Amino acid sequence: MSVSQPLAVRMPGAVVLERTYGFSSSHRYFRPEWTAGENQAVFGRCANFPAHGHNYRLTEFQAAFGSTQLAKFPRILQARMEGAARYDAMLQGTPLTPPARMNGAKHTFQSYVTLLPPEAAPHRAELIRSARAQGVEIQVGTIHMPLTTYFRQRYGYKPGDFPVTDDIAARALTLPLYEGITHEEQRTVVHTVLNLLSALP
Repeated sequence: MSVSQPLAVRMPGAVVLERTYGFSSSHRYFRPEWTAGENQAVFGRCANFPAHGHNYRLTEFQAAFGSTQLAKFPRILQARMEGAARYDAMLQGTPLTPPARMNGAKHTFQSYVTLLPPEAAPHRAELIRSARAQGVEIQVGTIHMPLTTYFRQRYGYKPGDFPVTDDIAARALTLPLYEGITHEEQRTVVHTVLNLLSALP
């Protein structure tokens, strides 16, 4: 992050904001239900990771406004943790494995990533499409970093070099989780996914 202090012309009766803030971000265009080749064909370099980025400038007013939004974080994080706890309870005794927690650590649940049973992994794209057709938005939600374009080209990584990551990346399935999700909506998500899993060959 950089901070600059540009010159400003002071006029009677005017509010002058002199400080601006610069920060950089990056993003990636990628549809998890597509293969890497399909994403590359549609989005080109924007599908790669590390992704292309942007530099932004933030005025003093925008920074002040954004700072007030930080007060919402405790409420949002608490809601996500409560939603994750409800998913944990619903998934007990099912084929889906809930996210693991490290002892003594507090998970913020940016995503709620479950693991499919190994035999269901080859059918993940089909599961995602079928769930979306029923109005349930599940997705892959994780990236096998060593097999992204950058690391494959720079270091020559290939399937088999990271067997544990290969397994997790193939089985990861992310369930919707956000501040306003209701208990009933979560029951619908779990019911839909489990029904689709039970219908697999």
